[in-house]
Amino acid sequence: MQGPLLFFWYDKQQAIRHEWRVRESTLHMTALLGGWLGGMWAMQEFKHKRSKPAFLQVYYTAVACNVAAVAGGMWLLRFRPHVLRGLFSGNTHRAITTRPTTATATPKPPTTAPTAGGPRHPHHGPHHKR
Repeated sequence: MQGPLLFFWYDKQQAIRHEWRVRESTLHMTALLGGWLGGMWAMQEFKHKRSKPAFLQVYYTAVACNVAAVAGGMWLLRFRPHVLRGLFSGNTHRAITTRPTTATATPKPPTTAPTAGGPRHPHHGPHHKR
């Protein structure tokens, strides 16, 4: 939370002195990377960037993207944890396309080849009367 606060404070001080400023894209990036709460507090506290609609529109969009990413991560953690495990293990293709099974499948017994007399069914064998 301190990073964005410092960026906004420094930018405000530079604006007062009419010196080189912090790029707006840097301030936007702090919101996108999760420092938006400190940035919003700093905007109010330092009375800085509050009256620039173009800046605020991009900033709030970055805030929304960050919140959506966090919410999506929480949803994945709750309902699809295998996807996150796969993403962080480096096996992204398998993580996204498959789900782990909850129970082990029981193997099927081996099938035997049919006998020379045909299939062994009580109604279709060679000794069945028609």
